[in-house]
Amino acid sequence: MNTAPPVGILIIGGDAVLTATHRAAYAAHPDRARIVGVVDEAATANALASPEVRAVSVCTTVEQRAVAIHAALAAENHVLAAHPFATETGEGRDLVRTAAAARRVLMIAEPARFDPLHLRIAELIAEDAVGVPTLCRITRSPAPGSDSVCADTIWDNTLRDIETLRIFAGGASVQEVYAAAVGTGAAHIATVRVEFGIVGLLIEMGGEREIAISGTAGEIHGSADGTITVRTAAGTATECALRTDRDAAMIAHFLTCVQQRDEPATAAWAMREGL
Repeated sequence: MNTAPPVGILIIGGDAVLTATHRAAYAAHPDRARIVGVVDEAATANALASPEVRAVSVCTTVEQRAVAIHAALAAENHVLAAHPFATETGEGRDLVRTAAAARRVLMIAEPARFDPLHLRIAELIAEDAVGVPTLCRITRSPAPGSDSVCADTIWDNTLRDIETLRIFAGGASVQEVYAAAVGTGAAHIATVRVEFGIVGLLIEMGGEREIAISGTAGEIHGSADGTITVRTAAGTATECALRTDRDAAMIAHFLTCVQQRDEPATAAWAMREGL
């Protein structure tokens, strides 16, 4: 039973979708978190001065995230920051060092790590359901009514899918990334090689994703609706991943890390690889 007082949360907005997502996810844990303010970048300094603030959700636009994270850490707060949390690797390293020196949690808000579909596929791989995985293909179909994808969406989805690939590979480090644009704003293809030989082929077109894992003894297919199909020489099996709110699960993990000073599953030092 949780007896700790609710953590005072300040949300620094700027990205309307991210801000709404974080507000809803914190609301799912009323006994563990209390939102004490939602401000934009201009009002950050005054809001951070409040003694009620213990942790900060950084939901700004990409360009403002590093500044907001630095400010939150300087005010001795724990931080949950949207990904990408920096615009370049050097900036990311500085933030990681600053958080470590301040002894504060710097967790990256990457819900892919808490997605029940991803977690179940990772379990199947660990259980040797299809032998040794060799290729992971993540395809995002075109978004409805759109024949192009903006650069920010491609960047965000590519980072998210690299993290998904790392989940399937047991947290393996990224070794190489090759990327290319195909057509005029139509698609972005990235080939990613991680430790242990698994290769990821990411086809980004902005819409819902389909996942296909090829192994030495079969294949795993995962759909956006949570359906998982495993095909091997022994036959075909289909199941549906548990329906859980991955954003609420992510927030629950962050609150646990803040209250117990645990290492986050999506710690910034590990997530900076995607940058």
